Amino acid sequence: MRERLSREELLQDSTLAFSTAEEALLGAANVSLPASLVLQKAREQFAARVKRASEDATTPEQKKEVEQMLNWESFEKYLAEEDAAIRRALALSFAVQAVVEKEELEVDPQAIQDNLDMYAIDYFKTTGEKLDKEDPYFLERFEATYLREMVLRFVIDSAQVKWFDPEATA
Repeated sequence: MRERLSREELLQDSTLAFSTAEEALLGAANVSLPASLVLQKAREQFAARVKRASEDATTPEQKKEVEQMLNWESFEKYLAEEDAAIRRALALSFAVQAVVEKEELEVDPQAIQDNLDMYAIDYFKTTGEKLDKEDPYFLERFEATYLREMVLRFVIDSAQVKWFDPEATA
């Protein structure tokens, strides 16, 4: 139990372990994504970006910038810049879901709620703003992040690792 807790503590501070687990999942899953799915995800993200910019635009200059975003060239530029990140996120999503199904992992709704409450408190302390915990878009992203982290912890806990002393190999 102590070993598990110390490992959890190290994982909390280490994004390296998660990124390594993500790369291992992506390498093992070998997900092929249809171009239409990538395009659909890019459209959703671009639309959300335009909507946010539109809501935040208060000056005439900002409103003009939003208007300039509303053309095919802006979307194509966005797609070119974000294509790799979108493909990676989608592939990781499919890989995470495959692990959940294969290993029959179940998400504890109470654990999600507890984590959401702690996140909302921390968010308020940091920003001074109340978090809208009823926002469906936010809840979907929060639950997806929780599921991703749960699977990555499972992968790390299940990994067969060969430890080596870097000083001994030097």
